[in-house]
Amino acid sequence: MARNLLIRMVSIFGVMAMLAGCSSTSSHPSKDSPSTSQKKEQASLQVSNSYQNDDPLEPFNRVMWDFDYNYLDKPIYRPVVHAYVNHVPSAGRRSLNNFMQNLEEPASMVNNLLQFKFKAALDNFTRFVFNSTFGFLGVVDVMGRAGVDRNLVDFSDVLGHYGVGDGPFLMLPVFGPSTPRQLTGDIVDQFYFPFTQFNLVEKTIRWTVNGLNRRASVIDQEGLVDNALDPYSFVRNAYMQYRRYRYYGGKPPEQKEQSFDVSKYMDMDEKGSN
Repeated sequence: MARNLLIRMVSIFGVMAMLAGCSSTSSHPSKDSPSTSQKKEQASLQVSNSYQNDDPLEPFNRVMWDFDYNYLDKPIYRPVVHAYVNHVPSAGRRSLNNFMQNLEEPASMVNNLLQFKFKAALDNFTRFVFNSTFGFLGVVDVMGRAGVDRNLVDFSDVLGHYGVGDGPFLMLPVFGPSTPRQLTGDIVDQFYFPFTQFNLVEKTIRWTVNGLNRRASVIDQEGLVDNALDPYSFVRNAYMQYRRYRYYGGKPPEQKEQSFDVSKYMDMDEKGSN
């Protein structure tokens, strides 16, 4: 009976996790005061053309955007995530996030080694061993408190390190924004320890919780999308700025126009480390 209950819970939250790539938005602007409308126009102008050349699949992507954001995220996932944030204590969310992020340390260690970043790889190893041992399987980030900060990287970062570009922007059905390089990295990362030891239920739970935490971490970005004249273009450009931010290791060359807080997205996988 307990197993059946677990499976039901996984099924329910699995649907939620499929929406995790979606930042919460509505593509239909609401009625606003003139000052708010001016802000919308300004935000849209700032991001309107920055990454248009990286979107050869725009017709397909816009259809997927409409499905993901108007039929999945807005009526289903946004209320669930807000309820999660409002009713689950921050300490509980932080502990759960710490546990899940601790599982990523071995993969990050290998990915850092592939980039010859030995200090970062050693930090990943140290964090995993000590947090797993003295931090109750990573629930408590003891190494973070000791000054060894979390620095998670995926295989797409390895590809970027060796000059592989992101490729065209993709808005995937259910999964949300991505690029070919990010998709490749996500697939390769599944072949690292301990994920190769997970069964289907465990993989689904991991996917669900990570999706929930990541979606919750960008709640305060919802207004930026809601206030854009073209939410799709805004999200596309914001995501590609984030990918560019990662490509340059958090220090991209300055651009004339910058309207999105990409540094927040750079840190979204590391929230709850304290």
